[in-house]
Order: sequence, then C-alpha cells, then structure tokens
Amino acid sequence: MKKILIQINILVIIGFVWSLFFGLHIFSPLLLPSPQMIIKAFVNIFLQDHIYIDLKYSLWRLFAGLSLGTTIGLLLGFLISLSKKLIELSSFWLDFTRSLPYVALIPIFMLFFGIGEKSKIFLIAFVCIVITMLNVIQSLKNINQTRIMMAKSMGLNQTQIFLKIILPESLAYLSAGVKHMLSFATIIVIVCEMFMGTEYGLGKKIINYHLIFSTDYMYATIILTGVIGYFLNKSYQLFEGHIIHWTGK
Repeated sequence: MKKILIQINILVIIGFVWSLFFGLHIFSPLLLPSPQMIIKAFVNIFLQDHIYIDLKYSLWRLFAGLSLGTTIGLLLGFLISLSKKLIELSSFWLDFTRSLPYVALIPIFMLFFGIGEKSKIFLIAFVCIVITMLNVIQSLKNINQTRIMMAKSMGLNQTQIFLKIILPESLAYLSAGVKHMLSFATIIVIVCEMFMGTEYGLGKKIINYHLIFSTDYMYATIILTGVIGYFLNKSYQLFEGHIIHWTGK
C-alpha cells in the first residue's frame, strides 16, 4: 500500500508540473496538451474509437511472433548447446545479431514478406529467436556442475539429471529472458504498425493521430501502450512466481 501511495504522489507531482508548463504557455498546446485534455482523450478512445479492434490486432501480432520465435529459439538453442563446436561457431553471430538495431530490419522484412501480417510477425519472431537462443546457451553454460556430479554419484540417469537439475536451473534463467522479450516484442509490434502498411493496430493509431495533429489522442494512445506493456510484464511476473517459484532462490 505504501508503494502505491508513493507512486500516486509521484503521478500527482508530474501532473502538477505538466499543468504548470501548460498554463505558462511555454509550449504550444499542439505540442504539449494539458493533462486534462489527455485524460479526456484517454477516456474517449474507449468510448468513441475502435480501440478494441486495434488492441486485438496488436496483441495478436505480439503473441503470434512471441510464440513462434520462442519455440524456434528453444529448439535451436538446445540443439546448438549439444556441441561445444557449434557454440563456438554461433557465439559471434548471435552476439552480432543481438547488437543490431532491430527496427532497422523493417525494410528487409518488407522486401521479403511484403507489408502484410507476415513481415510484422516474422520480425517479432526473429527478435525472439535470437534472444531465446542466447538465453538457452547461456543458461546451460551456468548449470551448477557440482549438482550434476552429485546426482551422478547418487545413481541418477541422464533423463533424471535433465528433469531434476538442468531443466529447473535453465528455466529460471530463461524466464528472465522472457521478460526482456515481452518488452522487445511490444516495441517492435508498435513500430511495425507505425511504418508498415496496416489498417488496425495501436501503432497505426499513434501515427494517424500524429498526422492529423490530434496530439492529445496521440499521447493518450502512447500511454495506453505503456499501460499494456506494464500489465503484460506484471502478469508474467505473477505467472513466474507461481510456476517457476524457485527463480532467484
């Protein structure tokens, strides 16, 4: 409760300072609408706009790319981890790919897959594949070898060692990677919707409001994307706490 009150106080302070800037006319209302205007726009997009359709499309692209990328990344990551030679050969390329600015790949995916759903979903999937592979390889590197040696001395076979030691330890590490993927995937899907041809999506709404100078609605939609990202992250943390309860222990 104390943390919630602190966050509310911070929000009130931000709103007061924002209103002060608006009242002093330091910036044009077109550039910086008042908090009251943005709150009104935030309410109106749920009452008057087709925001639920945009939300549905954005979340569908997000989870489609996330599911596809995570599945492929897990398979490739575990296959590469079977061989030290493959790990050495792939480490440079994975590190290089991880360092790429993923939004710069939008034109490449548009060339190969067009401006439809495939290019958006495949770009999100590509980002998730790279992050998942890196996390799988790193998690298997960090497995506690002492536990494995103790398990072998106790007579456990390879399947038992995998299920009781390797899998729980790697899942805890991979779970942290999933939280990063959620953030990356949310950013990518919004940017894709802004710059790739689409009829629906939160990113499309943001760019449309920008083009018609409806900045109060633009700010409101941007805040909505932040709220969605926050709740996705918190929802996963709750899932992690119940399912992968040994994380951090």
